[in-house]
Amino acid sequence: MDKIVKKLKNIVLYFKKDKDTEEMKKNNLKYLEKFEADLITALFYDYTRPISTSELMELDRIYKEETGDDLNINYSCSSCILKLLKQCSRLYFKELPDRLPENLRNRGKI
Repeated sequence: MDKIVKKLKNIVLYFKKDKDTEEMKKNNLKYLEKFEADLITALFYDYTRPISTSELMELDRIYKEETGDDLNINYSCSSCILKLLKQCSRLYFKELPDRLPENLRNRGKI
């Protein structure tokens, strides 16, 4: 039942395209831009540096807002943090593929 509800929420978010949503997306991309090096490192090298809990909470909020999906992560769990960064990385580089370094573009991780 929960999976059906999540899918319906994703469908609603997909079709909800108003100016506020687009503006929010710009703000989210701007926030993720601060973590660009961390996103690349997480996605391609399976590593991340320490990130504060408040920043992780904001990254989690952005992921939930953009996808409608909840990763249920623990901010003290290193593999959970890596998973969050990888997912945010995929969102970020799908929107801005030109920000990805040339030597990493054809690796098929996005």
